[in-house]
Amino acid sequence: GSRSPLPLQELQVRLVSFSDKLEPLRPTARARAALVRGLAALSKGVLRTLELSFLPVRLREAEEEVPGGSEKYPLTFLSMLGGLSSLERLSLTHNGLFGDAATKIAEALDGLSALNCLDLSRNRISAEALRKVKETLGSRVEVKGSGSQTTC
Repeated sequence: GSRSPLPLQELQVRLVSFSDKLEPLRPTARARAALVRGLAALSKGVLRTLELSFLPVRLREAEEEVPGGSEKYPLTFLSMLGGLSSLERLSLTHNGLFGDAATKIAEALDGLSALNCLDLSRNRISAEALRKVKETLGSRVEVKGSGSQTTC
């Protein structure tokens, strides 16, 4: 008999951060939209661990609607993260995140009861913003940030 495929439980996406001319790379709006749609499709699965590293994310991009949502439930990077209900560990390292985006991400993740670790290390998040992230998620989620190199 044939075996059914195992569901995806862990995904790591790392963007090459510099071109061959050593210029910083930023994904196009089309590439960001494709990534958000693809990850949103995983919300129906059992994804437990997600790493998105070296993927520049500004607040404007995190809140930007991408095709694939609905009027009632628009699809954004933030709504996609909030829809990953089985997520236990999320690593958003080396993304150039500032405090405003980090706090909005924490708000989006607040409803994920399985989440127990959020790694925001190697970003541009102030100590005050990191405190707000930890406050939003509470003690059930271990938040790593600032210059720490430890992972979840």
